[in-house]
Amino acid sequence: MQAAIDGATRLALAASKRSKCEPFTTEVIATLCEKLNIEDPLDAAINACLKVAFFGMARLGELVLPSQKAFDPEKHVKRSDVGEGEDRTGNNVT
Repeated sequence: MQAAIDGATRLALAASKRSKCEPFTTEVIATLCEKLNIEDPLDAAINACLKVAFFGMARLGELVLPSQKAFDPEKHVKRSDVGEGEDRTGNNVT
């Protein structure tokens, strides 16, 4: 199996290989978030996605769609799907 993986790696096109990036750190995230205006919906979404991905140890591809065309309202959460209410003990829930 390892031989097959090594062979496929050698045969991969140069354009399909990405160079290694520096890892995100809490300092990098704090610096980025300082520049975001969380009153702006786009900035708030970026802030939330960045923190959920980092602290949830998730890959970004597990949280966001690759493009707007990939959005399927039957499968993905829409703004109209989100609401506010109370649970059975009176706590506010979203």
